[in-house]
Amino acid sequence: MSATSVAPTTTTAITASSATKSSVAPTTGTAVALTARAVVDAIAAEGLSVLNPRDTTAQLRKNNWGCVQLITTDQFSVYQFDDTTQATKVANAFPSGHLNGLIFLRFTRDGSHPTNLAMIPRYEAVLDRLTQ
Repeated sequence: MSATSVAPTTTTAITASSATKSSVAPTTGTAVALTARAVVDAIAAEGLSVLNPRDTTAQLRKNNWGCVQLITTDQFSVYQFDDTTQATKVANAFPSGHLNGLIFLRFTRDGSHPTNLAMIPRYEAVLDRLTQ
């Protein structure tokens, strides 16, 4: 399975109208893999804050984490894996996150844009609905 290529964006936020159907990458057979980009798009479609989304996958490839796509925003990052063992290993390394299947939603704890703690359950709920 290969990750879809997402060009960095210069916009500071995405909205429901900018979410695209190209965020879901086809896999073999009839199954469709959920991508990190699709999760970010779905969060935006729910009207939740998604500031400065960018594809930062290349930064992780050198770490050999098994991450096939990483979309980073100012408030959170979405990691997509192709192996549940590797996804669990990475999720266990970070204290603030939510793992569901092959997708790990990591929240920003500090810095200039920490994740609003009251919003975390809403972000998690979007991911959970997508993986049902």
